[in-house]
Amino acid sequence: MSGIHQAAFHPARRGADSAEGAGEDQIALSCWVAGSRGTSVGANDISHGLMNSILKQQDANTGGFFATYEEAAAGKGRIDFDTTSVATQACIWTGHMDQALRAGEYFLALDALQPEIDRRYYFVMDSDGKLVTDPGNDSPTEYYQEKGTPLQLYYKTGLFAALMSYLNRVRPNKRYIEAAIRCVDFAANCSDDVLRTRFSHKLCWGAAELYQETHEPRFREIALRFADFLIDVQEPDGRWIYRELFDKPEDQPIVATFDMTAQQVCWIGKAREIY
Repeated sequence: MSGIHQAAFHPARRGADSAEGAGEDQIALSCWVAGSRGTSVGANDISHGLMNSILKQQDANTGGFFATYEEAAAGKGRIDFDTTSVATQACIWTGHMDQALRAGEYFLALDALQPEIDRRYYFVMDSDGKLVTDPGNDSPTEYYQEKGTPLQLYYKTGLFAALMSYLNRVRPNKRYIEAAIRCVDFAANCSDDVLRTRFSHKLCWGAAELYQETHEPRFREIALRFADFLIDVQEPDGRWIYRELFDKPEDQPIVATFDMTAQQVCWIGKAREIY
């Protein structure tokens, strides 16, 4: 997730704010898992406690979720795309539908605000409801995808497509699917390496979920082709390594290895559901 990605791969961003954001993102993921295991002993108690923390991060204006506790307390700042995506899924799985639908409106607004969809797709909005197009000192790949640029974070597209699909299942709305299609179609035509970089891994999941909603063959093809890629690049010992970043498996932080490997297994499983 974004917090692990920032802490592991952007050492200069390991300050207090980054640590806070990473913690909240991991809480959201934990709550999503706990909510999906609602029949497990103690799972509902776990998810209830986690949701109390997560919901405090939701912005009253946009419906998105802040990246840090400080921004949430101030009610002003940058809305974090990754945290909002996972927290919204946690809301769905734990029955917090009002909050999930508010977050859904944030994502629809994000899609509607795209000013140059033929060239870039932006992923960051601030609490005033304005699109953030200038990344400042941050990596541009955290803020937008740009046509013709290699090695971009296409996993964000996968998050978007999966979330829109889940929202559509619980509250059918063609706007969710239309937004997801625009986002996936942009990424699919962005660069030649879209289906050949590990940075796209969640796109396998998102495309599989979107195919189940639309039955459009191109989304099934994306999911299956990327699942084949993931299988091809699995390490001999079963791990997945960001070879785009690390020449040696031992150079990748162990937390990133656990995170990445667990996710790839899930995404391949999602692709198998539509095989």
